[in-house]
Amino acid sequence: MSRINPLYRLMAAGLMALAVLVLLLPGTPGVVGEEPSLHIYCAAALRKPIEAIAQRYGSEHGVRINIQYGGSNTLLSQIEAARVGDLFLAADDVYLSTASERGLAGNATPVARMTAVVVSSPERAGQIRSIADLAKLRLSIGSPDQAAIGRATRAALQAAGNWELIDDAVRRSGVYKPTVGDVANDVALGAAEAGIVWDAVASQHPALSVVRLPELSSAQGAVGVAVLTGSHHPEHARDFARYLSHNEKSRHEFAKWGFEPAGASDH
Repeated sequence: MSRINPLYRLMAAGLMALAVLVLLLPGTPGVVGEEPSLHIYCAAALRKPIEAIAQRYGSEHGVRINIQYGGSNTLLSQIEAARVGDLFLAADDVYLSTASERGLAGNATPVARMTAVVVSSPERAGQIRSIADLAKLRLSIGSPDQAAIGRATRAALQAAGNWELIDDAVRRSGVYKPTVGDVANDVALGAAEAGIVWDAVASQHPALSVVRLPELSSAQGAVGVAVLTGSHHPEHARDFARYLSHNEKSRHEFAKWGFEPAGASDH
């Protein structure tokens, strides 16, 4: 009689247990009676309001929501590579337009707006009256190739003729970061003397001082959401997109965290 090696028996039991766990995971196709789930790619700047809105929507509609945060351009690359997920919530609609052009997402729905500002410690804020003043400090800036705040900052300062000044300062003594949250944390922790973030993100760091420079007034983020073409739950995804943009409680949540909810003229 042949005997099964105990090691093989142990491995088989482990694989069987793993298969059962996978089948029990929420959102696994084919599991009868499961609650529907949505996977959302969400810009890091939107973490605070989205966490609250997603929790409320999930409780009200019986839908599990999984959220993956990151820089908007980084998320776009991940969506293109993975071709899975249900919604893309970007810090600027330029990334949603790109996703649509590449066949990854449908039409975008406006959600809110943000504007770029400078943040620093209260002691440094009095020294910042111009972009030239800002370039003298150790800076943390969002990467133009990864984060919406970085792309908007570069576009605004290129238009104002100041981008090379800031780029040189960052390369000399500062740092480019992948998300706006990383920039705010650098300044809050003292790793940088100043940074450029969305005003909504600045409002979440009350210990930091905010400086508004005219050269940054055109650096705006048009927050929007779009249903991905690879969504397994398009009806639920469209319903959550409407909930984000039109539900009064959702609009109040965005306003609470310093965002300007999209108006009728944005739709």
